[in-house]
Amino acid sequence: MDVPVEALAALAEREQMGRLHVTLRPDPAWLSETERDEAAKRVDDALALAGLVDSRGRATADFLDWLPLLVRPVIEYYGWVATGDRTYGVLAAASGMQAVLAVSDGEQVGVQEIDRERVLETLVEQLPAVGPGGGYVRSVRVADLTEAARRGEDAYPLDPVLSDVLTLVQRPVHGSGELYAGRRDDVGRYVRLEEPLHYADTDWGRYLSYTVGAGPDAEIRIGPAGPAELCGALRALERTLN
Repeated sequence: MDVPVEALAALAEREQMGRLHVTLRPDPAWLSETERDEAAKRVDDALALAGLVDSRGRATADFLDWLPLLVRPVIEYYGWVATGDRTYGVLAAASGMQAVLAVSDGEQVGVQEIDRERVLETLVEQLPAVGPGGGYVRSVRVADLTEAARRGEDAYPLDPVLSDVLTLVQRPVHGSGELYAGRRDDVGRYVRLEEPLHYADTDWGRYLSYTVGAGPDAEIRIGPAGPAELCGALRALERTLN
């Protein structure tokens, strides 16, 4: 189903569920009293058209089962995808035996039920179809890469691995995104990745990158990004959550 983002956000607040997930929230806006009245009517009309509310304006029982997954899911994989002049948010979430996919372009949100056993895979399937780049996963210190980029030609000759990574990150990019994982425990404590898994669509194909460690020893890992590699990397990062 498709519903305006302002209507979905209003329904979540009306049902005292809280704010929508960060990937789905509408941009904050100040409204005059007249504009608020107009917005309320738009919301009511949109919710009724989508079949999400009953005659009293309350969420239907079926959608009430889904709504918590769009606000505070137990398991969540999410991110933002940029392609051309378009950016959209994606959330694949699960709680108990239920799982949903929500995709928002900032105006409309599409919501559908998904396979509980393929939550992460479903998220990755929402990325534009771009083949993986060539090569293998390489690791270099962030400080070394930054210094080599700063010095330019003065940095040569470079370590071969560092040279490969520097060449790769300087390729033209026509699409990109960042992906996260998060979860809640039985008492509602929430943890998520602070640093995302990045991907970039270059003229050589799609590559992933992420940072491990911190401080002077922090490393960036970069490699080809097919669906299996993206899922594997995000699962590995998810395992670092405490």
